Amino acid sequence: MVRYMYVSPTRRSVVVIAFPFCSQTLMIKRELAKDPSLREESWDRFLPNFKAKNLSQRKKPHKISKKKAYTPFPPPQPESKVGT
Repeated sequence: MVRYMYVSPTRRSVVVIAFPFCSQTLMIKRELAKDPSLREESWDRFLPNFKAKNLSQRKKPHKISKKKAYTPFPPPQPESKVGT
């Protein structure tokens, strides 16, 4: 996804915005700038308000497996059931 840096003139801060959301806002602003009656009004009622989704919260706890004791030798092979 394409992202770009936007420097907010009111807050004096840098905000990283995902391009698809900002492109929609820019298209609406371009159309509003063409209308002479809306040029002096606030455009907040026309602009979309995108809410941040908090998807990083994990609901299930991580499964912690207990480590088995270290043995340097493998277990003995079971006896063969075929040829006896």
